[in-house]
Amino acid sequence: MGIFYDADFSEANMVGIYNMTILEKRERVENLWKWVIALKSGKYKHIKDSIRTCEGYDCCGVACEIFKEEGDEWAIEDGELDYIFVPKGLTVGHCFGLPQKILDKLGLSPKDEQFIMEINDKSDDFDEVAKSIIHYYVKPIEMSIGVFNMQREMI
Repeated sequence: MGIFYDADFSEANMVGIYNMTILEKRERVENLWKWVIALKSGKYKHIKDSIRTCEGYDCCGVACEIFKEEGDEWAIEDGELDYIFVPKGLTVGHCFGLPQKILDKLGLSPKDEQFIMEINDKSDDFDEVAKSIIHYYVKPIEMSIGVFNMQREMI
């Protein structure tokens, strides 16, 4: 049984879709699919309650890893066990959750990030997270531009 939520959430997400150009929608869908494919790849071990530890990643940690750019890094504060993703030009003290540049690549708001993190922390693996990203984010955009990605059939 899945963790899908009866959310007014997907309706709230649709509002942002209407304000996007087709090019922006296609780019967002492409980035969301990259994230879903990475989550399903088996390359990343699923964890809860932290973006990254020596044990693995949560779904947002995977997003940081796949969209990491030159100069971005993972850091550990003294005495801590959790890694913090530090985008180029920022310091550890200014970094919490997904950086704005990754939220922008995925077309997500902080509310979206929180919603996805809750699904991650209630799931035993990345399958439910990937399905939720497709259901609440990919599918509505694809429908709005008349595109159906066959990758969905494989996941």
